Amino acid sequence: MNLANWLWQTAQARPDLAALILGDRVLCDYRGFVQRVQERAGRLAASGVGLGDRVVIYAYNHPDYLVALY
Repeated sequence: MNLANWLWQTAQARPDLAALILGDRVLCDYRGFVQRVQERAGRLAASGVGLGDRVVIYAYNHPDYLVALY
């Protein structure tokens, strides 16, 4: 299964469910998670990254890593 499809389907089914949590703090729900992912993808596309291109993620262990991953 494509991870992006899984995220999209979960966001459609349960948009208000907590998606990103840091400690005991909810950072965003699935609706917000998908929005963050779409914004990041848009910035990558605008900078010239296309389908099939490889991108390196060099980051600390943080929920923003998941946004970059998706």
